[in-house]
Amino acid sequence: MLIQAIFNPLLLVCCLALYLFPALLSAGTTTGFTLLVNRVLPAIFPFMVVTKILQKGEYTTGISQKTAPFTSRVFGIDGGGILAIFAGFLAGFPLGVVTACSLYKQGKISKRTCEKLIFFCSNPSPAFVISGVGLGVFNSTQIGIIIYTSILLSALLAGVIQNLFACKEKTTKMETTHMHLPFSNVLVDSVKESVVSMALVGGFLLFFSSLSPLIDALPFSPLTTTILTGLLEVTSGVFSLPNQVNLIPLSAFLCSFGGLCVCTQSAVFLTDSKVSFYRYLSGRFIIGIFSFAFTTFFMLVQR
Repeated sequence: MLIQAIFNPLLLVCCLALYLFPALLSAGTTTGFTLLVNRVLPAIFPFMVVTKILQKGEYTTGISQKTAPFTSRVFGIDGGGILAIFAGFLAGFPLGVVTACSLYKQGKISKRTCEKLIFFCSNPSPAFVISGVGLGVFNSTQIGIIIYTSILLSALLAGVIQNLFACKEKTTKMETTHMHLPFSNVLVDSVKESVVSMALVGGFLLFFSSLSPLIDALPFSPLTTTILTGLLEVTSGVFSLPNQVNLIPLSAFLCSFGGLCVCTQSAVFLTDSKVSFYRYLSGRFIIGIFSFAFTTFFMLVQR
């Protein structure tokens, strides 16, 4: 298993570091907790609850039916997958994957559609990219818009390409039993499930944040350290990038890939739904490369 191959060495490193560098891990965990409380939790949790409400309350049935011809033709997915697309582009990591897996487990989309969705519908939120990265790192909202536009175009292009090269099979209309639950029940269930999902997301964020200071202690150049940190945990890595124009495409790659932390968060939901993690991971790399290329092009045009 790829997940075990990744985690076994990390667990060994973490265990050794607990004894050798306890202060570093403690500082990293503190940083991760601050990041979780101040940035991740406020940005993701409300969207997670609202998305769950829309799923359970059947509020998007009409939209799904109207968009089904378009999503089927362009992306080769069932109409019910439109909610996962919106969640993946607007709410940030890992809500696109969480929503796609939840829809599949509820029988609202097929496994084939779920696998196609996770390939391209897991992306950073516009607020994180435009405000956090663009304004916070490069002091420019315009740069943030360029990066997010590049990621958006890359994800859509990846979704179209995978449909063109996928084995052609007719998308099926999923027959589901519509249970109209009282709104109070929908709200309570949505909050409960979101708390559980958020706990998993937060736990992985704290774990990988605790490892980040170990990279800083290694004898690498500042840029190499930043790249490795970003591949481990995207927020810490991107926010440590120096304000240099030539690093903007790199920030786009790191943002769209999401880092090992986001990948493992997503892997939990994918494994639980018995959906291919390899398809998800290949999508991260492809979209990351496309984002790098699009951002480079837009920056050259802007000059």
